[in-house]
Amino acid sequence: MQSSAFYNRAALSRANKDRAAFTLLEVLIAATLTLVLMGLVVQLFATVGTASSNTRSLLETSDELRTAKLTLQTDLGNITAEMLPPLKPSLDAGYFEYVEGPIGPLVQASTVAVNINEGNSPDTTVGDPDDRLMFTVRSQTLPYQGRARYLVNSSAGATVFDGVTTSETAEVCYFVRGNVLYRRVLLVAPTVGAQGLIDPSIFLSSNYTPGVVNTAPLYDISFYDRFDVSVRQIGGTYDLTAGM
Repeated sequence: MQSSAFYNRAALSRANKDRAAFTLLEVLIAATLTLVLMGLVVQLFATVGTASSNTRSLLETSDELRTAKLTLQTDLGNITAEMLPPLKPSLDAGYFEYVEGPIGPLVQASTVAVNINEGNSPDTTVGDPDDRLMFTVRSQTLPYQGRARYLVNSSAGATVFDGVTTSETAEVCYFVRGNVLYRRVLLVAPTVGAQGLIDPSIFLSSNYTPGVVNTAPLYDISFYDRFDVSVRQIGGTYDLTAGM
């Protein structure tokens, strides 16, 4: 009995020594399980990141829509014209005009907007791009701001600088280009120019070099590149009152 017990203890000792290291199969199984676990963790983080990004995009879109809504509500609340037609021009109360473009809400198949980033598939986000909403407004709180170019005469010559002008009254136009809604504000600010007139040459910076006699205007820059002011042309191609 003693020899048998001694033999069993010796066999157990040898078995423990044989199990001191992992087999190749066990290592491969452990590595596979580790890779699977890492893949699950990466996928989990990717899912959480995508959900967070989508949530942030929805919040940003919601904020933009809320801002656009409040801006439109404020503009409509500041309309100067009477909304009950007919509007009498003699009142000089401004105007409210909605223009339904010639295309209409339905367009030909050949002119349907496409998304070039998705294999030229139809872009359903593009609406009716030829309509316009225009009206005059008068702010009851803060004045409207816009760009204006000013001419400064000094002993060194004439100099221009781009600044900002303000007015409580303005023309507002809403229109769509593609799938983007634009809001254009033109100030009704007759004090920008002397006696309500703006010399068209003052938006040509190349014509006003200090100390140099000014040359004839080149008219190489659009007026609305430098001014957010409502104007009409007196004489010339765009004078709608010529000959009247």
